[in-house]
Amino acid sequence: MLETFAAFGKSRRLFARYRESYPRCMANRLGRWTYRGVTTFLAEKGFQFFDDVEGVGKAWMNFHENGEPNRIVEVKPTGAFYAARTLKRMIRQSGIPENEWITWAGPDDGGFN
Repeated sequence: MLETFAAFGKSRRLFARYRESYPRCMANRLGRWTYRGVTTFLAEKGFQFFDDVEGVGKAWMNFHENGEPNRIVEVKPTGAFYAARTLKRMIRQSGIPENEWITWAGPDDGGFN
């Protein structure tokens, strides 16, 4: 019994430190994006869906004023939330700053579920 209690106390201290290291809201906002949320955000930022892009497949693209492609974002449909690593890749591909993605997502509920 004493060993169980000691182990519980140790894990509690470790998790307390973890919460201080990373803001809770930041992790949630990067981890709760769905396919619908990502595609809605990209559409609002001027991206268009293309079904057959050579070398990529299905992708979202935006264009320069002269009609040349500017950015290509590869978004694979999924029924679950995207992993933070996958979302960061899409953020890099889009060229839109991460804080704009987070601001658009809203406070706690994500604004897109």
